[in-house]
Amino acid sequence: MTAKEEKDMVLRRDIAYEYDGSFEGFLCCVYDAFYRREAPAIFAGNAQAFLYETRRVASDERAGKVLDSIREKIGREMVDFLRLCLLTCLPDKEEQMLRLIRMGYQKGAGVLQMLADPCVNALQKAVFALTHEAHQFTGFVRFREAGGALFAIIRPKNQVLSLMEPHFCARFNAESFLIYDKTYKQALVHQPGRTGIFPLEHFELPEAGEEERAYQQLWRLFYQTIEVPGRHNERQRQTLMPKRYWASLTEFETPAGAIPHQVYRAACGSQPPAKQKIAGQKSD
Repeated sequence: MTAKEEKDMVLRRDIAYEYDGSFEGFLCCVYDAFYRREAPAIFAGNAQAFLYETRRVASDERAGKVLDSIREKIGREMVDFLRLCLLTCLPDKEEQMLRLIRMGYQKGAGVLQMLADPCVNALQKAVFALTHEAHQFTGFVRFREAGGALFAIIRPKNQVLSLMEPHFCARFNAESFLIYDKTYKQALVHQPGRTGIFPLEHFELPEAGEEERAYQQLWRLFYQTIEVPGRHNERQRQTLMPKRYWASLTEFETPAGAIPHQVYRAACGSQPPAKQKIAGQKSD
């Protein structure tokens, strides 16, 4: 929607909505925005710092009406896309999503392909970052076994637990496990036949037993010895395994008595990355 079209609608802008952060709560914000002819700033949780009037929007049956309307007039793909948008860490995602819905009612289902539009472009990039991060975590989660269950902590940028759920529930279907999202204070809990995502304010990994510590040391030893020191490429390693994931990876932990990875590489004669030259590799 162009600025002129928005101006023509004479929308009130000096107002903010608060909602509970759920998809249904956001849809109720959309209902109010259309019904009251407003273009609000929308906050999940507390909007105390906002200067304008703030209205609390409750989740109720209005969500179903908006959902049916979007499905009928824009398409089911838009509903799926909006669900993903709400899981991203885009700072003003709710306002962008509301703007996208207004455009969708005018342009139809094709609005999602209008990548030249700043709103569509920003949301598409945010959703790509979300799904990419969720995919990365299917390989970067390290479990700790304690009391017959598996536990792990992650620190994602986006709310990725619901996207990780199908992968880990299929892979460890017969196991009991918990993955704690330290950023958003949520936990994915799975027991055979039961799975759910629950709010959890605080969680610490249980103390590792003797057998668990032995397996962790074996994993670190495998990680250290599998590398060919002469072909070490730090830049490529950080491209494939970004540093922000390292805090949750067993292979980068250095418990008392263990040999740090950097010390092990130095002992093996690995050279600093800037001095390495691999045959056939282009210079940086």
